[in-house]
Amino acid sequence: CLLSVNNLLTGLPKRNQVPKSPVIPSVGPVLMSKTKAIALMREIPAVVVSAGHTQKTVKVRVGLKQLNNPIKNISLLKYSGRQQTQLVHDPNNSLRIGDIIAITGGSWVSKDVQYTVDRIIVPFGPPLEERPPVPTIMERLAVRAEKRRLKKERQSPTGHTYHDNQRR
Repeated sequence: CLLSVNNLLTGLPKRNQVPKSPVIPSVGPVLMSKTKAIALMREIPAVVVSAGHTQKTVKVRVGLKQLNNPIKNISLLKYSGRQQTQLVHDPNNSLRIGDIIAITGGSWVSKDVQYTVDRIIVPFGPPLEERPPVPTIMERLAVRAEKRRLKKERQSPTGHTYHDNQRR
């Protein structure tokens, strides 16, 4: 892992302490729990199966371990490999079919997209210099914080958005 939890939390919290939030210079501190920060740091290797059909989204194949236990006997427990496909958010459309990438979870982008591309491990096809760069975690957090700030400015003086009023 290229980044550490220290980079996100700006210092690991001691026992019984609330973790510090990362600070983005242009936006300020980003509120994030320790669990979410650790989830952002967990990398899962995956292979791009489908790219270019939808904007900013690719389909990847992830390897899993599945417990095979046809007979309820502890001595016969075995794990076998299994594959699962996931939809992954690609902010700059920089992935191609066949790339081996690292994905991270942590926040849902849409109803079906939970993971975001973290980095390209092995490119397939055009070299990385000819593709748009993959944004870092801090760049993604800065964009998200800026969108939240703009949304808050658009809210009415009472503090409710149109959708909040519809739910009540």
